[in-house]
Amino acid sequence: RAASSSKTPKFVGGDDIAGSILLDLASPTYISSITIAVKGRVVTSSTDEGSYTILDQTYTVWSKALGNPRYASSTRNIKHKGNLEPGEYTWPFSFPFPTTFDYSNGSGPVGKKSYRTPQSFSEHDMPATVQYQLLLCIGRGALRPNKNIAVPIIYTPKIIPDPPSLPRQLSYRVARPLVGPSEDPAGWTTLPVVTTYRRLSHSQHSVKVDCQLSLANPMCYARGSVIPCWLTLQSNDPAGLDALANSQAIRITLQRHVKYHPRGIRSKPITQKTKIRSAVWWPSSVDQPPEESDIRIMEGELHLSRGLQTTSDFPLFSVEYVINWFDFQSPDIHPKGGLKIPLLTQMITIATFSASGPRIREYSIRT
Repeated sequence: RAASSSKTPKFVGGDDIAGSILLDLASPTYISSITIAVKGRVVTSSTDEGSYTILDQTYTVWSKALGNPRYASSTRNIKHKGNLEPGEYTWPFSFPFPTTFDYSNGSGPVGKKSYRTPQSFSEHDMPATVQYQLLLCIGRGALRPNKNIAVPIIYTPKIIPDPPSLPRQLSYRVARPLVGPSEDPAGWTTLPVVTTYRRLSHSQHSVKVDCQLSLANPMCYARGSVIPCWLTLQSNDPAGLDALANSQAIRITLQRHVKYHPRGIRSKPITQKTKIRSAVWWPSSVDQPPEESDIRIMEGELHLSRGLQTTSDFPLFSVEYVINWFDFQSPDIHPKGGLKIPLLTQMITIATFSASGPRIREYSIRT
């Protein structure tokens, strides 16, 4: 399925690979069979050990056992020698794109597992790729070379999150702010409390702040949507609390991890980490306590681009996404550099399509 003959065909999980083969013979030609194969491989290096076949499924479009192709329905049981007369022949075909494949780590049946077929992958700064192609093979018999035509294709798995909680769906439907974890506990995953000690620029003592991050459930988010975040801060120091409850001081980012084995599963894996985006924050308008309270609540969003690679768990080539929460950083906080090691990390899944239900709303402006 391509927009034009010059474009690479694209398929999504659940699609059928459908089309037709047109053969125009100028002279009598012996053909034993016509097959189409969908092939996929993961390439992690230029060596033989760095190439792994993940798909290799062949479908027979026609063979001489099926009889004369001009009268296939009436000659199916009549032996055909494979000699085709001059003229045009057309064979339609349709078969599903394989959405899963089996892989064994070499430890026998116990080590065999089924994996979701990963998305096509090719980036200029990454040696690892995921490649797919359709291979048309016209069999010419044992004494003649077969005619092969290979066409590259692009594949994207169909990953759909479960629907969000009913209160969050209602917020999307009537265009009101999201309900927080205290009123919608099933709609959020609340992570462990993180305690940080920071010194303000005008003070000599450290401020203790208890922080708790919540991420919207389910923790599977479609490309092009957002990851809703909820941050609760608590401290008995009002100045320190206000310094940290600042949209510029909160550092929560989304990072992509691409891991691959350059020389087989037993070789040491290489992981390339890429920062995708930082979350944007604003004071909550829903559950915000009074100013004299020892609690501040911030709402946030991580904007996801439509071009993100989907999550893949294949051991030889995996794509994972991690939310990293780094210590607070602003001109009013010392040390200004903060910590380079995350206070907390949480793995999430990036999906292809949005969940059923109302369209996900964004409460902040994309930059």
